[in-house]
Amino acid sequence: MTIGEWIRSARRTLEEASFESARIEADLLAGHALGVSREWLLAHPEAPFPELAGLALLQRRLAGEPIAYLLGRKEFMGHEFRVRPGVLIPRPETEILVEAALDLLSPADHGASVLDLCCGSGCIGISMALARPDIQVLAIDLDPTAVAVTQENAERLLSGDARFECRAGDLYEPVVGEKFSAILCNPPYIAHGDRRVDPQVHAYEPSIALYAEGEGLDVIERVLNGAPKRLSPDGFLLLEMGEGQEVAVVERIRAAGLVWIKTYPDLAGIPRTALARLP
Repeated sequence: MTIGEWIRSARRTLEEASFESARIEADLLAGHALGVSREWLLAHPEAPFPELAGLALLQRRLAGEPIAYLLGRKEFMGHEFRVRPGVLIPRPETEILVEAALDLLSPADHGASVLDLCCGSGCIGISMALARPDIQVLAIDLDPTAVAVTQENAERLLSGDARFECRAGDLYEPVVGEKFSAILCNPPYIAHGDRRVDPQVHAYEPSIALYAEGEGLDVIERVLNGAPKRLSPDGFLLLEMGEGQEVAVVERIRAAGLVWIKTYPDLAGIPRTALARLP
């Protein structure tokens, strides 16, 4: 079987199973099986293809395993981050948080310190460090797998002189007496039993990074309550939240002694990232 034949067959199979990005995914699976780029595939459709290797990947995808876990990577802010089961897959809507943080940190803020809570793959903090090599970034996650993957991504993507550190711990627990110019957080914010969650996400991605008690607001509330002691006087906090949570999050921002500034919508127009500051 040739590359072109396998891709056409895999595309039809994925389409019949109602996968929206069947063509792209068929290309990605073929490229991963061969260890080559999508561009190489397109240029060599008559080359032989290892059908059994491709079939194993295709069957895992048909079972619902996320394409990012099959490939071991996910693009975020123009950079390729390693991911694996046990680590939340970066989402496009989280790029809004990073873009907002970069806009809020002026070029004059040399040496600014940024805290990335619930760092997962490290995509937020590492993207900040890549865009602003002059700032200092501390990433924290409770899960050892997330810490290991963040460190791996930092070693791959950042230069040796980058001011980036990752620590293991529960939210602010590893931070003693430190204050930050910015606190950035994509916490678990889905309520247990929320039926809107994609079954594939629920089945394969880590529950510790998805779900929170208190209608999904428990971790958010803890992040907000701890922020006043960790923000520098002119610092800010950017917090990702779930659909329908804006009113509750704004209430908790104010209850924590912070000032709600604005909410950034995602590409679907859903309020997604809240900005808060000290009074």
